Amino acid sequence: MEVTGKTEEWPYPFTSEQMDAWKKEYTKVYAKQIGDEFYVYRPLTTNDFRKVRTDEYNYSKKLESDPDHDNEEKYAMSQDFTMEAVVKTCVLYPSDYAANFLTYGAGVLEQLNALIFVASGYTDTEIEPIKF
Repeated sequence: MEVTGKTEEWPYPFTSEQMDAWKKEYTKVYAKQIGDEFYVYRPLTTNDFRKVRTDEYNYSKKLESDPDHDNEEKYAMSQDFTMEAVVKTCVLYPSDYAANFLTYGAGVLEQLNALIFVASGYTDTEIEPIKF
């Protein structure tokens, strides 16, 4: 049985103890409600990013010999693979997200991916150098 942790003081489906443990392990932790569901995620580290890129490369190499898809489809599949890997790596709650991500709406995956990249230091704005 999953403990939801919801009280009048703590309205979230994860407990404050879970949040404290995540913050202790990852330092920066974020929560976002998308639709009716809450998601807790952490930033992507450089090591995480390197692993995702290596896995993406290996996946792309496998796709090269796939005669059932053209190059555009292979590129899209590779991009999807990367987005899924990033989100599965960084979502902490729901705890079974990585195992069941296909049951969540596609928009949830897209939104979480964008949120994770923003939390990881990527922005939509140009970064201006310091002017002396």
